[in-house]
Amino acid sequence: MPGNFIDTNVLIYLASDDPMKADRAEEIVGWGGIISVQVLNELANVARRKMQMSWPELRTFTATIRDLLTIHGLTVEVHETGLALAERSFCRSMTR
Repeated sequence: MPGNFIDTNVLIYLASDDPMKADRAEEIVGWGGIISVQVLNELANVARRKMQMSWPELRTFTATIRDLLTIHGLTVEVHETGLALAERSFCRSMTR
């Protein structure tokens, strides 16, 4: 699965009241990347429960995300790739 995987938190920051977080998130999403259906589900949950988005706002927000990024379904292969990326990231942080 080539490309940059974008975490849910980056997408949440797009709607942040903090301009630095929102601008940085917009920059990252502007580069393009990959998210999973799980990320969309997590985003929808946070947007409704914590950010108090209305259903129309949520639908517009997630539709925009879907237009900007590549979406991958959940499979065992995606799970294994995620584990490998997390392990690689963890190992890099331990050597710093």
